[in-house]
Amino acid sequence: EWAPTSGLLEEKGEIDTYSNDTIKLYNPGDVKTNFDMYIDIDSTSTADVEIDLHKNGSPISQLTLDMNAISKPQLENLQLGIYWESKTGLLYWYKVIDGKRVFDFGDRLNYRLGNDAIKNGETLIKIPTCDIGECHFEFGGPVSNVEINYNYLYF
Repeated sequence: EWAPTSGLLEEKGEIDTYSNDTIKLYNPGDVKTNFDMYIDIDSTSTADVEIDLHKNGSPISQLTLDMNAISKPQLENLQLGIYWESKTGLLYWYKVIDGKRVFDFGDRLNYRLGNDAIKNGETLIKIPTCDIGECHFEFGGPVSNVEINYNYLYF
């Protein structure tokens, strides 16, 4: 009986689903919230990845990542991705093999992206409170798929 008051959706529909270089967001909570994001990159591209957070049609945060910062000889011809942990602001790279993300969370130091990977923007951001249609992420560059996870926070 509390579900209607909380703003929880019975069905997400297009919310939190990557489509046409966009993820529509919905945060009916009382405060901004952290997120975890997996960004799969097309094949072996080294083009910049751009991530913009919009609210009510205007960008409120922009991030540009340099994929050359993670190109290493042992990774040639592998599909890569970026894991973004907004709570800590840290970025990690991972491999995509047969459509599955391969990342050793026990060895985070070797997978961490340095500040040289950030061309522009800030990684310590949160999803603002917003109704359906008010907030979304837009992606530019060689992004092939994105998965996002976050919680609604109530006080």
